[in-house]
Amino acid sequence: MKTTKLPTLAPLAVHVWEIDLGQESTPEAAVLPLLSVQELERLERRRTPEARLRFLNTRAALRNILGGYLNAPAASLRFTYGVHGKPHLAGSGLEFNLTHSGNRALLAVGRGLELGIDLEQMRPRAVLPLARRFFHADEVAWLETQPAAEQPHAFHRLWCMKEAWVKAMGEGVLHTPLRKLKVQTPADARQPLRLPPGGAWHGQELSAEVGCAAALVTNATPVGVERWRYPAEEWTVNR
Repeated sequence: MKTTKLPTLAPLAVHVWEIDLGQESTPEAAVLPLLSVQELERLERRRTPEARLRFLNTRAALRNILGGYLNAPAASLRFTYGVHGKPHLAGSGLEFNLTHSGNRALLAVGRGLELGIDLEQMRPRAVLPLARRFFHADEVAWLETQPAAEQPHAFHRLWCMKEAWVKAMGEGVLHTPLRKLKVQTPADARQPLRLPPGGAWHGQELSAEVGCAAALVTNATPVGVERWRYPAEEWTVNR
């Protein structure tokens, strides 16, 4: 990829990269040398051409973007993983988190912030039984007040915020069940979801394409959140 100047990432700021996984952005032969043994093993577990393409696009974008911030070759990056699987680049000063759903992915990158991000495509399904199984009782009660046609959207908004929260903590739903994390729901569902005031975490919903929901959680209020697109002929801002 040809790039101009990579966007400057200020301390306590977050860049959110929008990644298209459905089309080949970099030829497979150019991506494979970038990958670690573990990544190549994960690639071999993708049994369909579509799944293989999405994985290669994800890893190429992740390595190219992070390598750009660090002024380091994409193939030189060495990822470590927390107890519950959250990836890190030790000693880099960067925090990052990746989420994908269907052919779209979001990568959040920050400095001096713990962060988590989640993206969900909305699927037609009965959401109240799932909410009663996984969500806090107050969240279920809020969902039940929403018109039936709007409940799937409200459900996925809640799910994204809670998943991003768990990911920011570096844990996982097996260690921290979603029902133990209570999101602050608005009286008017058109208003944004929030995390409880006075806590250690800041949450915000992100604009997403029609039929999707997305959320970002950090351990402090970011000084700014910018949106960027990948791939492109150059790094182009999309605020």
